Amino acid sequence: MLSRDYAPDSSLKLVGDRYELLKRQRVAVGRCVCSDGVRWSRRARMTRPEDVAGRGLWLDGYNVLTTVEAALAGGVLLAARDGTLRDMAGMHGTYRKVAETRPAIERIGRVVERLAAGEVVWYLDRPVSNSGRLRAILLEMAAQAGWPWHVELVADPDPILAQSRAVVATA
Repeated sequence: MLSRDYAPDSSLKLVGDRYELLKRQRVAVGRCVCSDGVRWSRRARMTRPEDVAGRGLWLDGYNVLTTVEAALAGGVLLAARDGTLRDMAGMHGTYRKVAETRPAIERIGRVVERLAAGEVVWYLDRPVSNSGRLRAILLEMAAQAGWPWHVELVADPDPILAQSRAVVATA
């Protein structure tokens, strides 16, 4: 339906009503679908892990971190139509550190280290509460591990990441 220019919200309502989906199921469907054009555009921009070495890596901080946290907590991860993994967690202006936060950062750090990325920059949404605290945790852990990370608090990471020539990691 999305490939035929139906609006996402009305498409989701139509499919959800037709198959009597519960609210959480509708959220899952909404997180996984995209039009054919969007699907192919996103797949064309994907970078193979072996092509990251020496290149800048910019992370959509909250998206990457909350997805890994969800995985470590045994939460639902969805294989989206565009080839990405998405979690079911929704952020609504507040981030809370959880038991999985530090282990998630550690895992992300080890993966980034194996990829041998060049400059690594985390972008966090400044309007989200506790962004400053998360920034401090990221920098503390990076210093302890010897990871040369930068962490930027910005009003909205999306336009910055969209203009990047670096490899962008998001969820």
